[in-house]
Amino acid sequence: MLVQPYLTFGGRCQEAVDFYRQAVGAEVEMLMRFKEAPEQPPPGMMPDNWGDKVMHACLKIGDTQVMASDGCATSEKDFKGFSLSLTVANEAEADTKFAALAERGEVRMPLGKTFFARRFGMLVDRFGVSWMVIVPAEAKAAGGVGAADTRGRAGRNSDSVLRPASARRNTPRYCPTGSLTIHDSISDLMLGVCDPLRRSRS
Repeated sequence: MLVQPYLTFGGRCQEAVDFYRQAVGAEVEMLMRFKEAPEQPPPGMMPDNWGDKVMHACLKIGDTQVMASDGCATSEKDFKGFSLSLTVANEAEADTKFAALAERGEVRMPLGKTFFARRFGMLVDRFGVSWMVIVPAEAKAAGGVGAADTRGRAGRNSDSVLRPASARRNTPRYCPTGSLTIHDSISDLMLGVCDPLRRSRS
């Protein structure tokens, strides 16, 4: 089982990535922009000209991996875009942990099978902490397209997907720890992340 921080920068993710690279030597292990997603969210779900914003990035800072995104709206002055990503070994464990965390909390995206995971769901626990629970998908055999290939169909050859050679040799391609990359339904993912943010700002 693995818990990782997930940061949402509300439009400043690339700026944050550049800053952490300079300040603490962060390595960009994966980065994908919204325009590279195989599915696009419905009109009005995100600000105009959001395509160049970061949908998902995975940074390595020392021995720690930190995941990040721009989310789907500009952020307020105070940083609030924080989640914990819980990676578990199998569907049964995901169901148990998700149900336990969600008790007296709020489910923002029910657990289900996705393009990148055998199980994925999002919730806010009773204390207001946001969680993502994931069982990573297993890569398909050589010669096929891995179900969780981080390069994706649209971003396979893009300059914005940055993976060191050492990371490619030693880790699954979706992200070294099974973290979120792209959803088989980007609309569902954005609804899960964005709607609670809209409600909290209204």
